[in-house]
Amino acid sequence: QLLLNDRNLYGSSSTEEKRRGRKQDHLFENYVKLIKKHGIAKSEFIALITKFAWIYKDCFKTNVLDKAVAKVPSINRLNMLMQAEGFWAPVPYILYVKANVSNPDEQDKIFSYLESYLVRRIICKSSNNSYNDLFSQYLIGNQIATLAQLKAFLTNPERGDIQMPSDAEVTAALSVNDLAGEAKTLLYLLESKQNATFTTSDFDNAFSQLQAEAVMPKKPCAAWPIPAGVEEADYLCITHTLGNYTLIRDGKLSAKTSVKPWAEKRGVLKERCAGLEMGRVCNSPEWTVDMIASRNAGLAELICKHWAA
Repeated sequence: QLLLNDRNLYGSSSTEEKRRGRKQDHLFENYVKLIKKHGIAKSEFIALITKFAWIYKDCFKTNVLDKAVAKVPSINRLNMLMQAEGFWAPVPYILYVKANVSNPDEQDKIFSYLESYLVRRIICKSSNNSYNDLFSQYLIGNQIATLAQLKAFLTNPERGDIQMPSDAEVTAALSVNDLAGEAKTLLYLLESKQNATFTTSDFDNAFSQLQAEAVMPKKPCAAWPIPAGVEEADYLCITHTLGNYTLIRDGKLSAKTSVKPWAEKRGVLKERCAGLEMGRVCNSPEWTVDMIASRNAGLAELICKHWAA
């Protein structure tokens, strides 16, 4: 995709060619055909591949999950998010920005907005079926190379299923969406924004050293029965929302500890949440479904502030 755009061939390349260029299957054969069709010099092709290989090496450090991520906008935060969640669709556009946007501050603004976009869509459980097209054909193909252009493109109501989620959509999603699988990544990124000493603390705040733990057990048990007046489906829904999770150190709680009454579990969690802003839930003398709902609302405010649309 980067080759197509650097050579200004997007207009003369078919949609099928562009999509074949993104697939790993038969990649060599597809690019041989592309080079022949457009008369690209092999030496130039090799130079471009080498150029972007060095950019990739510089952008995507392999140890990013083993260091506390700083709050300032940077490629590091995007790298951390992508590694933590295991998706790589944004890579072509990130490399395009690094190669075509000369101002480092503008680069960081673009990367920060991309982080907002991805975080909001993770929360809203938005479909990522169009991500490959978005981060190549749409953004690169339209030469989106400034923050203003990126905002205008992603907030355009005509974008349909790839549009930036609104504050209202994020707030609504946090109240009901099952984010158990994404809780660690989301809380970690939020912690890095909220915690003033995150990168200077005596604690090891690397992503790899922290875990997400459900405060109220995700399923009812003897010490945590379904509250009167609450339907089981509603209980199971709210215990899987982000507001019921905290970050902890030293691995996940044992199955036995995780279902202890709050008075006992709270003490264990407080020790494991030391120095973490997202662990302040453990200061509460009780933990109820109403408190989870309230925390979801509070998290929505923070998220919409830190990851503005």
